This record gives sequence, C-alpha cells and structure tokens, in this order.
Amino acid sequence: VGELAKMALAGLSVDERSGPVALMGYSFGGIIAFEAASQLARQQIPVSLIIIDSVPVWLDRLRHLRTAWQAARRGNLAIGQRRLVEFFGGPVRMRPTPRSVEEAYLSAVHDFTPEPVEGVQALLVLSAENPAKADLVGEWQLLLGAGLIIAEVDGNHFTMMRDPNVAGLARK
Repeated sequence: VGELAKMALAGLSVDERSGPVALMGYSFGGIIAFEAASQLARQQIPVSLIIIDSVPVWLDRLRHLRTAWQAARRGNLAIGQRRLVEFFGGPVRMRPTPRSVEEAYLSAVHDFTPEPVEGVQALLVLSAENPAKADLVGEWQLLLGAGLIIAEVDGNHFTMMRDPNVAGLARK
C-alpha cells in the first residue's frame, strides 16, 4: 500500500508537491489515498482527503478471519486454511503476477497497518446501506482525529456510485 501511494504521488508536479494537495479514493483507493495523505503530512505538506466507503485494513483482516472461520465451520477447510495462513499463520507465497484482483488486494494489505496522522482535513463518505458504518467511523476517527467530517449518501457500496445516488455524492 505504501508503494502504491508513492506511485500515486509520483504523478504530482513539483509545484503541486508544495501543497495544498487534495486527494480522493473510493473503496480500496481510499486506503491508498489515506497513505498518500499520511506521506504528505509527514513532509509538512498541507493535504485534504476524501475517503469514499473505504474499510480500514485491519477491519478487512477481521472480516477475512470471520470468513475463514465460517468456511471451516461449513466444512470448506481449504478456503478457511488459506485465509488463516494469509493473514495470521505465516508467510504468504504470492505469485509474481497475482491471478485475481482479490489476490492482488490480499497481497497489498497483508503487511500494511495505517498509523494515525495529524493535520489532515478529511471527509469520510459512507453509503447509507453499509452495515459496518459505526465500526468504520470509529476506526477512521482513530486515524484522522478531529480533522474528520462524516457524510452519508444513499445506496450501497456499488449503487452510491451510480445515478441517481452519485449526484448526492457529488454534492457532499
């Protein structure tokens, strides 16, 4: 994730690097945008951030642990074992080229743990139908503190980005 954030920031011109910089990310892109904002903030560059329906990485790890446990309970030990090994049981052996988007995502988040950052003004936009809203808000508040503003838009993780809900998102 740190490398993805560095790659995203590499596209900034020298003038843009002096700030202020505005970043936005949706879903996993919100994690990358957060890390990019953290890197800029550590360099004392003013940054604002919009995070759209993004799950902090360790919450996603807990979700994968639940998936592993549920799969094992249903008798699908291969899936359960894979989830546990990838996140908690030992080294992950990834192919040089991931076979799927999920494999690439799991590889990217495996060792990444975000750290709280100060001085970033952030807007967290959540879908109204997100069942984990309270957890997400709490975790992002731990990372961003008082600089976090929370907004909600109609729809779920996917429909919030489509008409007619995307108009509400744009207004936020």
